[in-house]
Amino acid sequence: MEAHVFADPQSEVAANQAGRAILSRQDLISQRTDLPAFMQAMTGVPIASASSCQILGLANGTRFACFALHNVTPTGEAELVVAADKGLLLRSSLRYLAHWVFNDFGTRRLVFRIPADNQPAQDYARRLGFTFEGRATRYFANDSDASVWVMFPHTCPWLGR
Repeated sequence: MEAHVFADPQSEVAANQAGRAILSRQDLISQRTDLPAFMQAMTGVPIASASSCQILGLANGTRFACFALHNVTPTGEAELVVAADKGLLLRSSLRYLAHWVFNDFGTRRLVFRIPADNQPAQDYARRLGFTFEGRATRYFANDSDASVWVMFPHTCPWLGR
């Protein structure tokens, strides 16, 4: 199965180093018409329809992942929101995501909030190179707490320095 990468704010079809197509936000939404519902159901954060976020999508057959840079600040901090079907995050996808976040958008501090009761996801964040920073009380829509994880460009193991 061929994988496709969809990114915003690209308006024309382009190719990245992995040979995947980068398409517009409109093409992403046409591929996954339930994108806002998918993001909210997977993350508890309703951001997919926000015009202030940058969206990167990855599809492979019926599996889908959507990454959003949300709440980007003037100082270069951004929140990463991820909704992904299992088995889709490969090393090449993670390298592309890291370059997109840190190089294309100049993010200086990447924040990732995970449900505090989701230990497997927190372990995964640690293995990806995120550092635990603290806890955000009643962060998610269901009033559950979030553990806060951060990454910086100089600590990102996926940039291949």
